[in-house]
Amino acid sequence: GLIFEKINGYKDGSFYTPSFITMYMCRETIRRAIVQKFNEVKGWNCQSLDNLYERIEDKREANTIINSLKICDPAVGSGHFLVSALNEIIAIKSELRVLLDSSGKSLKDYRVEVRNDKLLVYDDEGTLFAYHPNNKEKQRVQQALFHEKQTIIEGCLFGVDINPNSVTICQLRLWIELLKNAYYREDGNLETLPNIDINIKCGNSLISRFALDVDVKQVLQKQKFSIEQYRNAVQTYRNAETKGQKREMETLIAKIKAGFSANLLISDPKKVKLRQLQGELYNLENQGLLFEETKTEQKAREKKVTKLNNEIDKLTAEIADIESGKLYKNALEWRFEFPEVLNDDGDFVGFDVVIGNPPYGVDFSTQEKEFLKKYYDRIHVRTPESFNYFSYRYQELTGKQSLCSLIIPSSFLNQIEFEKSRELILSNYSLILDINLGDGVFEDVTTPTCIISFSKKILNNSTLYADLSDVERDKLPVELDKINNLIDQSNLVSNQAYSFVFKNHHQLIEKCYSGNLTLKDIAEDVATGISPGLADAFILKSDEAESKKLEKDIIKKLIIGGEINSYCLQPKSEKVIIYFSSDLDVKNYPNIIKHLSLYKEKLDNRVETKSGVIPYYVMLRPRRKKLFTEPKILIRQTANRIIAAYDEDQWYCLKSGIIVQLPNKSEVQYLYLLAVLNSKLMNFLYSDLVNEDVRIFPEVKPVQLFKLPIVVPKRQIQIALEKIVNKILTAKKDDPNADTSELEKQIDHLVYKLYQLTYNEVKIIDPEFALTEQEYLDFP
Repeated sequence: GLIFEKINGYKDGSFYTPSFITMYMCRETIRRAIVQKFNEVKGWNCQSLDNLYERIEDKREANTIINSLKICDPAVGSGHFLVSALNEIIAIKSELRVLLDSSGKSLKDYRVEVRNDKLLVYDDEGTLFAYHPNNKEKQRVQQALFHEKQTIIEGCLFGVDINPNSVTICQLRLWIELLKNAYYREDGNLETLPNIDINIKCGNSLISRFALDVDVKQVLQKQKFSIEQYRNAVQTYRNAETKGQKREMETLIAKIKAGFSANLLISDPKKVKLRQLQGELYNLENQGLLFEETKTEQKAREKKVTKLNNEIDKLTAEIADIESGKLYKNALEWRFEFPEVLNDDGDFVGFDVVIGNPPYGVDFSTQEKEFLKKYYDRIHVRTPESFNYFSYRYQELTGKQSLCSLIIPSSFLNQIEFEKSRELILSNYSLILDINLGDGVFEDVTTPTCIISFSKKILNNSTLYADLSDVERDKLPVELDKINNLIDQSNLVSNQAYSFVFKNHHQLIEKCYSGNLTLKDIAEDVATGISPGLADAFILKSDEAESKKLEKDIIKKLIIGGEINSYCLQPKSEKVIIYFSSDLDVKNYPNIIKHLSLYKEKLDNRVETKSGVIPYYVMLRPRRKKLFTEPKILIRQTANRIIAAYDEDQWYCLKSGIIVQLPNKSEVQYLYLLAVLNSKLMNFLYSDLVNEDVRIFPEVKPVQLFKLPIVVPKRQIQIALEKIVNKILTAKKDDPNADTSELEKQIDHLVYKLYQLTYNEVKIIDPEFALTEQEYLDFP
């Protein structure tokens, strides 16, 4: 598998997962899944395998329950996770003393364990098992292991991969696992290997024509087969002894699946809608023949006809795409591809465990991007990332009490791009594992990774958490096995960014949010500034604008990000911007048009200009003029902390500045809000929201500013802070470099009091806090 994936060159975004990772993830996930399965079937409330061991009485029944487990890797690669899962299930059976031979006798004198991702069998003397066909006892054990593996591979393990070579390798690896325990029959021949390839499918796991909840009852009624017959056909294929039998079953299975697809397409909502629109069009086109119309009525009807024709053309093209298979060429129809996870009514009931290492950084086609945006709208972000979509697909493929386990880039733990996905998990699942592995997992890849596992059944509020990002690669296996740090999931849920990074001070953070409005609640606008589309064309020095005699009414003074300082602006660049928006008449600005025409070739190359959305002389995103002409707070965007200044002098800014504007009748005043935003407390809360190393990603983001908690106190308290802010503004006006640190400390002290923080909480936020506890208590 490792050799294959190295040769393959990671072109599908997939990487060979090291043995210690697959072994650990399978152990932690499958053991929980088996406990859940027994609890579900037997109505027990066991918490561990030890609890199960004490309660199991019927060993054959226990085997049946374990064998009913359905495990899937939707990006199976060379099959490493499935092999680890196979080994783990057999080891669990041995641990529970339900590993049986063909007569139902337990292999109680043998100990089976997984070590270094290998299945090892020891006798009661601790000797490693070795097969000898002439030894009756060893024959019994070998035969039992073979049939156990066969049963698990056929009934429990499923996989999908977009790469047909990966599928072949995966099938081969599972055959090799069986071959390890192949035995000689009484006739002297090796036992025939079954056709276990049918559980490993080739296809795109992320794309399907049919939703998992689409109703197939009518399809089953129209077709002359049942789900049970479908399952039987698959089982017959597995046991086929000749190529002819195998081909016969392949044909039957293909026919059944084709019947599903054809009948579902007939009832496709798109086709139903198309027929409806065509009916409306027919009635409208014939309306003019049946009744006399006025010119107004005729014009209105013709307008409707044109609109209907456009809708029909669009739907027809979409249906043609589906039926021609452009987008769905490699689609995997989870809805009916695996009869093992369909109930007798044909409903998709899902897998018990979905596990694996989904691909990272896949380069999707335009069509694929459009599909993913629509289908995965709950977690979609502007820059599509394959592992993020897989995190959602994993959830979809699970049953009522199922588990998911993924190893993915650790950016998923805290970056804003994946906030929707984290919120979805924390809102609907019990987070079981949350382990930051750093960049030491994959030899040839420097992407830092993490393991996250979650259960659809809310087990409890405990999460096994660890940050191993600083652990050296050769020590990771040992450190993984030593993890026993359980944290309360509320430490994560209370975080406004739904971060998967443990918060030592979550109670302090929660206290600041509790009962308070957010900046989004109190502000009329929180937005970035202008995006001109070509800065060289629209931005120039003020003296250059004068020398070119550019029309002054749309020449606006410009503040750049670096000139936004704490509390006040410090303009130095003397830059101006040509504020040319689409509502202006080009005839009134000949000199400006003459200047912009110098850049016409570059401006014409903008996507929006090429597509006819805006002419070349209009800015790309001018924003609303009100953002600049009315009082506002400006926040520097490229910074590792909140740097906010007040402006009432109608400065314009680029997207390097964030504009906060309050409504006209706001209870909150600008200078009070300015004090709070510049305080150490707000920076502490903001850094918690961002969850990124601000030294590496020095950027303040509006979407996170929205969430900041803002206390709205009585007017007299706001006035107290405003007085200090006015002193700072006066000092800075006289001397931009004036030292106002003592005044800023006073603001910090008042803000701490405002949020009712204790002295110990203040010391967490501000370790250099100079006041004693009594002085802080006495501070007004």
